[in-house]
Amino acid sequence: MSTPFTLPLHTILDHEGRKIQYQGHLGDNLLSFTDVRSGSPVTVIDPVTGAKGMATFEWVAQEYAAGRLKRQTPSVVDRQGRQKEVARLDAAACIALDKKSSWRMAWALKAYQAGLAKTDLAFGKFITGKRSEIVSSENFPPPSPSTLRRHVRVLENVGSSMSVFVSAAGRANGQSQLVESEDALVHDVALRYWTTPRWSIRDAYAILVREWGALLDAGVTDLSNSVPTYETLRLRVRKLETFETVSARKGKEAAERQFTASGEPVPTTRPFERVYFDGTELRQIATLGDDLKVAGSKLKLVYGFDDYTQFAMPPVTFPGPYREEMSVEAIVRMMTPPTELTEEMLEEEPWAAWAFGTPTTIVPDNDRTLIPPGYIPALAELGPEVELPETYHSDAKAKIEAFHKWIKGRLREMPGTVYGRSRYKNIKYDPVADAELSVFQFRRIIAQLFWEHNTTPRDDLGGRSPLALLKSYMLAKGGPVIDDPGHVRRMLSKAHPKKVLLTTNGVEFDGIRYRSDEITDLLSDNLASTPMGDRLEGTAKCLVDIRTFEGDLDTIEVHNRVRKSFVTLYSTQPTYTSGLSRWEHAEYGRLARLRNEEFKTEEQRCRSRLKSLDVIDKEAPKLAFKSRAKLAALRDSEQVRILSGARARNGIAKCPGVSPHISGASFGDLRRSPESPPPGPQNEQVAERASSYRQGGQGVASLGQPSSPVRGPTVSRDWDELGDDLGDETDYD
Repeated sequence: MSTPFTLPLHTILDHEGRKIQYQGHLGDNLLSFTDVRSGSPVTVIDPVTGAKGMATFEWVAQEYAAGRLKRQTPSVVDRQGRQKEVARLDAAACIALDKKSSWRMAWALKAYQAGLAKTDLAFGKFITGKRSEIVSSENFPPPSPSTLRRHVRVLENVGSSMSVFVSAAGRANGQSQLVESEDALVHDVALRYWTTPRWSIRDAYAILVREWGALLDAGVTDLSNSVPTYETLRLRVRKLETFETVSARKGKEAAERQFTASGEPVPTTRPFERVYFDGTELRQIATLGDDLKVAGSKLKLVYGFDDYTQFAMPPVTFPGPYREEMSVEAIVRMMTPPTELTEEMLEEEPWAAWAFGTPTTIVPDNDRTLIPPGYIPALAELGPEVELPETYHSDAKAKIEAFHKWIKGRLREMPGTVYGRSRYKNIKYDPVADAELSVFQFRRIIAQLFWEHNTTPRDDLGGRSPLALLKSYMLAKGGPVIDDPGHVRRMLSKAHPKKVLLTTNGVEFDGIRYRSDEITDLLSDNLASTPMGDRLEGTAKCLVDIRTFEGDLDTIEVHNRVRKSFVTLYSTQPTYTSGLSRWEHAEYGRLARLRNEEFKTEEQRCRSRLKSLDVIDKEAPKLAFKSRAKLAALRDSEQVRILSGARARNGIAKCPGVSPHISGASFGDLRRSPESPPPGPQNEQVAERASSYRQGGQGVASLGQPSSPVRGPTVSRDWDELGDDLGDETDYD
């Protein structure tokens, strides 16, 4: 008899905790159920008449809709072998394990509802007639009559759960074809591999061969005719790659980085609310100067990246290791007016001059110490919070990684690119010999790429560019907080606890003398605090506190205690100190001491510096490719890139540094202006800069003098205010 729903005979149902079994349709809308525990007939209350009697279709529909009547999953006890593992899986999980499970169930239900005779002839005719109705997405062929009869028998005896139709053929997960003793041996050696970091899989296999031979000598009878293969051990090792095994072999930090879920991205609602501070190493080798074609190490970038607008802030590009003074310079560029904008850039988008400010939160990279801990209190006083990432964990900055990939892709065909072994185009290609562009030329190229990124519309920003999104927000709701540029630089400078001596000849610190016309006022204000016994006869002197800028030794600040202000003094050796970092100064001095050279005057220092470069110039063509690639103007600290050959034997295992700046302008041109015009677009500055540009006063990159709404046109940085026709006296720092 037909029923309005499919319910195979002997199906077990759960009615409010009571197990009942379906026995069949009795006719006249009556259904027969028995209690599984007692075997007695089940009587229910008819929902229409309220009388007590046998179950009806209406009662089943009402109880099922109310959630009181449920299909009972076949008991695990009744299942055998692998069927026990899938007995309680739902339909989606069953399909994921075996795509044919739903297809088998569909055929079985159709055949069961048809009430076919249990013969192959009847089932064969049924399959022929239903072939076009039951079609799977995988285009499985229809089953044979005997197979379909088996499926119907399973449906009648076990139940209508899809889990009973999941195939149990083949070996179970973790069931090895090896005999028990060999399986245990392979498993033991694989675990020993994960607990012995010095072993390779080849080493572990050698141990396996030895242990298998020992079992054979001990008289173990169930061994195979040959030792398990290397591939067997390799697959077992990979099978056991879990959090615990990786932690045992590489440490808990490595295991957490590989397996622990990364944090969810933090949503942002405005520009400069969350700025990522990151760095990356490029694949390009640059030369030390435009006319001194000596290859340095690979270049690095440090910069800020706004999470809301995806605006990439002006980068600091330099060769050598990551150094704290370069990170500080990148933070300064993030929080002060940009100084590398060309006339063309400002003409294209004048609002680019206002793309700076104090971020609410700075998130530094966790793979390298870009922000030294000592600078965090200063940053906190300036405004931004520093969100320190968890050590060894992924910080999920997908936008940053995508930007790095784009930058490296755009530079892929540049001369001096170091390719991986799998990407060599020419086996004789030598990136060191092919390096043509200087560090300063790469800076100009990278600055242009940053501008291209910031001005290119993006689909994920609604068809707007990062700079356009930043501009629209500034026009609608205002820009980020802007601080005094001098105050920002002063807060991120380095204070020295030991006082230094100030005389009429200025201040000497770290072998460099600094002077200024303001020394007269400093001595007049502070001489009274100097004891009479410490004073000089005929001249004034006093002890003063100083602040230094570790990324640029060209200036120093002296504290005037009386007027409670800082006074800027300038180096008397601008050709040497312009753009020179403290680390580079120490490197040049160390190399000079190794050569027993004087290193006091500017002439001596420049001569010593050129000798260091000449040694590199002579050695580089004689070294093999990999050695020459390591030969650099700066050492890469943690990657242990050192020189080889005669240089190493002579104790010169570290190369001198390469300054990220170029010098060649007059003494006054190299100085930053102590005066700052009021904020706002300066039309007079643009006119002056255009006039200077027409007169040939542009930078090495033909950039012209940079414009800034705060610093003005007299600000110098990197390659500013240098002519194209540089004389022989030009010093490439």
